[in-house]
This record gives sequence, structure tokens and C-alpha cells, in this order.
Amino acid sequence: MNAFLCCVGQRLQVLARLGAVFMLIALGACALPQAREGETRVFALSVDIAENDGAGSNRQLLVDAPSAAGLLDSERIAVRAGADELGLLRGARWSAPLPQLWQGLVIRAVEDDGRLRVGRERDVLAGDERLIGELRVFEFDRESQQVRIHFHAKRVDRQQRIVAERGFETSTEVRGSDAADVVAAFNRASAGALSRLIEWLATEQP
Repeated sequence: MNAFLCCVGQRLQVLARLGAVFMLIALGACALPQAREGETRVFALSVDIAENDGAGSNRQLLVDAPSAAGLLDSERIAVRAGADELGLLRGARWSAPLPQLWQGLVIRAVEDDGRLRVGRERDVLAGDERLIGELRVFEFDRESQQVRIHFHAKRVDRQQRIVAERGFETSTEVRGSDAADVVAAFNRASAGALSRLIEWLATEQP
């Protein structure tokens, strides 16, 4: 009888401990922030540019935020729904207006490459050259399931003259159906366009 009671007591202790563990797990889950239905997800742009082994330069580049028209001059993510129709990616937006994101992306990419010194146009710096331009296309094409980018760049010298200009276009397949997959494709496409842009800036003298 005593052995039976002892066994029952041990089982009750185990059950009590398990109950306490489950209670802590439940409380922890309740404490975590839950995603709400219809909540807008916020995304930034990010690229990985490897450091270039070539010799660095003393040339200093100042980067302006590019001009952009319509939906591209906002925090909304543009979707090409037809030849003459633009829409928005539902439930998602950029973390800042797209021209500001692109400006920051260009600066970080040039810094990571390492061949030029770089800053923002609003910084109190004496730049050898300014980079201005226009984001003409930055959209997700729903029909082709690709993102497309077209950045038209212009180089301006110290006398405020445009001394060279070139368009950089790229497209990349979207690998998935989530908004995060679309943004990942934008990051890959941006990396391709920026790699060519930096090569142009670093190696071709206007």
C-alpha cells in the first residue's frame, strides 16, 4: 500500500512539473508580438558588393538622390499589371521613399567596392564629381514574374556640367510568391546594376 501511494505521489509531482512547464510556454507565447492580419510589412534594400582588389583613388564622389516620377517617388512598391497599368504590392512598402533608399544603396556599394571616396551631396564636402540620375523603372512585373530596374546615371563635374551619362538596366526572376521574395529579387537586380555602375565610375574617366 505504501509503495502504491509513493508511486502515485511521484506521478503527481511529475504531472505538476509538466503542467508548470506548459504554463510557462503558453505565457511566453502570449508575450510574443503577433502579426496582425492586414498589417503592412516594411522592407529595405540591401546588396553585397565585394571589395575590389584594384588600387584605390583619391577621387571623391558625391551622390544625389535620383529623381523619380509617380509611384517611384514614394514608399510604395510598384507592380506592373499591364502595358499601361501600374499597381501596388499589397501589404508591403519600402522603409523610406525609394529615391532615398537608392541613394543610400549606391553610397554603401561604392564604399564596399573601395576604389572611390564617396559621400552624400548634402554633406559639406568638396567633391571631384557628382552622380545624379533618374530611376525610370523599379517595378515588379506580374506577368513575367520578374523585377525590372532602369537607372539613368549622369556624371557632373566641378563646373556643374554633365560630362557623361549612361543607362543601367537589369531584370531578375522572382523565386516565390511572397512579398519577401519580390524584395529579394529587387536586391539581386540592384546588385547587378550597381556593379556595372561602379565599374563605370571607377574605371572610365569622362
